[in-house]
Amino acid sequence: MEKRTVTTSASPKVVLEIDGNLALEGWAEQEVTAECVTLESLSLEPSGDEIAIRCQEGCTVHVPTSTMLEIGHVAGHATLKFLEGETHIREVAGHLTMRSVGPVHLDRLQGHLTARNIAGNLTTGTVEGNATLSGIQGNLLVKAIQGNLTLDGLDGDGEAQSKGNLNLNLDPFPGNAYRFRAGGNIKCHLPADASVEISISEASSVALRLPGTEDPAPSQTPYRLTLSGGGARLDLAARGYVQIIGLPAGPGVQGVALYPDEDLDSLADTVSELVTQEIEAQMSLLEQQIEAQLEGLSASLSTSGLTPEQAERIEQRARAASERANARAQEKLHRSQEKLQRKLEAARRRAERRASAAEMAARDRRRRSEPVEMPSSRPEAAYEPVGDEERLLILQMLAEKQITVDQAEQLLAALEGQGAVSSS
Repeated sequence: MEKRTVTTSASPKVVLEIDGNLALEGWAEQEVTAECVTLESLSLEPSGDEIAIRCQEGCTVHVPTSTMLEIGHVAGHATLKFLEGETHIREVAGHLTMRSVGPVHLDRLQGHLTARNIAGNLTTGTVEGNATLSGIQGNLLVKAIQGNLTLDGLDGDGEAQSKGNLNLNLDPFPGNAYRFRAGGNIKCHLPADASVEISISEASSVALRLPGTEDPAPSQTPYRLTLSGGGARLDLAARGYVQIIGLPAGPGVQGVALYPDEDLDSLADTVSELVTQEIEAQMSLLEQQIEAQLEGLSASLSTSGLTPEQAERIEQRARAASERANARAQEKLHRSQEKLQRKLEAARRRAERRASAAEMAARDRRRRSEPVEMPSSRPEAAYEPVGDEERLLILQMLAEKQITVDQAEQLLAALEGQGAVSSS
C-alpha cells in the first residue's frame, strides 16, 4: 500500500471522490493520510484548511476525529468510524457502514445502510437496500427505504418511510414525535411504562400486547390509544399489519445497576472518578513500560557495534515514538472519559424529562429513570511505521550477528512505539 500524508488542524474539512471502496477512520493525529495500492491513482490537494482527496481505486483514509467530511461519490462500499464532525455524503454505490460518528446527511445509497451510535441527527434521502440503525442520539429523518428498516434506540424525533417492513424498538420521550410508514408490516416495541399517544391511520390488522391494556385487538383503522398520559406522539401506517408490543423495563446495563430513585448526579461523579483513577493507573503503567523499554534499548545499542551517531539517532527515534504512543494513549483514554460523561449527561436529561412528564401526569404514578448505556472507547491510533533506513540497519546488524533476534524485535518494537496500554 502506498500512502500520502498532509498535516492539518484539529478540525479540517476533507472532500473525497473515491472510485472504489472507502475505509475511513478518525484518529488523534492532526494529519490526513490516504493509502491505496497504486500511488499514481491517489491525490491529496490541500487548500487552506480544506483537503481534497481523489482516488481512482479503493482507498483507506485517516482523518482527525473532528474533521468535517464531504463525500461526493464512492463507487464501492464505504465504512466510516470514530468521527465527531458533520458528514455529508452525496452518493455511495455499495453498502454504507457507520459506527460512532457525528451528525450525518446522506443523499443516496444504492446498497444497505448500517449505522450505530450516531452522535447527532441522521438524515437520509433514498436508501435502495435495507437500513439497520441503533443508538441515534439526535433526530432521525429517512425519506425513502426500498427495503426493510430496523431501528433500536432514538433520542430525538423520528420519521421514516419504507417499502418493506419496520421493526422499531422505541422509548418515547415526552414532547417527541414519531411518524413511520411501511409498505409491509410494522412491529413496534415500547417500554411497559411508555407515555405516548399512538395513532394508527392504516393497517390490515392491529395487534396490541401491552401490559395492563384490556383493549381488544382491533381490526379497523384509524385507531388511537393513549398510554400514561400521552407525553409523546407515535403515528403509524402500514399496508400490512401493525403490532404494538410492550416490553418490561429492566435495571442496569453492563454491570451498572440503576433503580427508580437513583441519583444520576451522584452516579456521574462516581463513574467519572473511577474512570479518572483508571486513566491515572493506565498512564503510570504505560510510563513504566516505556522507561523499561528504553532502558533495554540503550543496553542493546551499547553492545551492537553501532557508531555513537547511529545509536543516538535510533535512541532519539525510539524515544520520540514512545512519546507519541504515550500521547495517543492519553488522548484515547480522555476521549473515552469525555464520551462517558456525555452519555451520563444524556441519561440525566432523559431522567429529567421523564420526571417532568410524571409531574404533569401525577395521577398515572409513572416515570422511572432509565439505564445508562456505557460508551465504547475510541480505537487506539495507528503507530508510525519504522522507516526503511532504520529497518535495513537493524536487519544488517542481525545478519552480521551483532544483535540477536530478540534484540532486533525489541528494537523494532521500540521504534514503532509498541507497548502502549490496550484499553477496551
